[in-house]
Amino acid sequence: MASDRDGLIIGIDIGGTKVSACVADTSGSVLAAAEHRAKQSGREFADLLPDAVELARRCVREAVDRGPHEKREILALGVVTPGIVTAEGIALAPNNPGISEADPSRVLSRALGTDRVSWANDVKAAALAEHAWGCLKGVHTGVFVNIGTGVSAGAVVNGEALSGEHGAALEIGSLLPRAGGPYRSVREGGAPLEDQVSGRALRDACSAAGHEELSASDLLVRAHAPDVDARDPLTVIGRDALTEVAQALVTVAIVLDPGVISLGGGVVTDEVFSVVRSHARTALDTSVPCPPRLEMTALGGSASLLGALLIAYRSWGGEVPEMLGCVGCGDL
Repeated sequence: MASDRDGLIIGIDIGGTKVSACVADTSGSVLAAAEHRAKQSGREFADLLPDAVELARRCVREAVDRGPHEKREILALGVVTPGIVTAEGIALAPNNPGISEADPSRVLSRALGTDRVSWANDVKAAALAEHAWGCLKGVHTGVFVNIGTGVSAGAVVNGEALSGEHGAALEIGSLLPRAGGPYRSVREGGAPLEDQVSGRALRDACSAAGHEELSASDLLVRAHAPDVDARDPLTVIGRDALTEVAQALVTVAIVLDPGVISLGGGVVTDEVFSVVRSHARTALDTSVPCPPRLEMTALGGSASLLGALLIAYRSWGGEVPEMLGCVGCGDL
């Protein structure tokens, strides 16, 4: 007979361009993982939920196939999304139209058959995962900065995510650019820094310049190359973006005094991290009273998904595993 310890923990990440899911056992072995990536952001949130349900069910089937029991109880589910997530709902998630009217926890709870559901902001959950299993482990105060479809950050202080009074702490996409306007304010539906340095903004800039073949990551690496034409409009855009990111890191470091800032997200490849570190290191060392270490995420592109898994472990009430193992990691 299956016991509680034979049950399953599910994590689901619904992002701007990607939906992913994973299933783990109570000891920390990831038994299955899968993802579905859209060609572009902007899909209605209601259209993403069936993808999330199907991915989770597929992972559960794979996990059951690996175990000794024909049926395994779902003990807890964690779901993460962009935006300001509170008990009242969600706000400020422009890359997910319709999300403010949705309640993914209710839909997923009903579809997957568990009442133990936790819902959190994706980047704040990613910071918790970095603290539990990544490069923020062991620090009292650590920050995870995500540059992907959008731009945001999450902090962990003494083992807990920093949410703020309204759940909007470290929505750094709303910072004002160094260069000033014109920009759309938050009240006008914009996010000034995000509208300049996010993956979506940089891809749009490449397309507008007739370089659809360039990704946001390509643009940043290209802008840092020593032999590039400094007058080229894309070079200017890329270098301005790198300067803005460096300034944002300095601001976060001065305000929170973290021991480590971890950088991740879909735009942050190994090459992009090297470029950002090159731009930001001097600014951090000269402007911050106690400069933090700057590291690339140890969790790759799965930090938010593993954050969803972590809040599910917490919801279940058992011990959060010290380490994660990979039995059937699939797309993880």
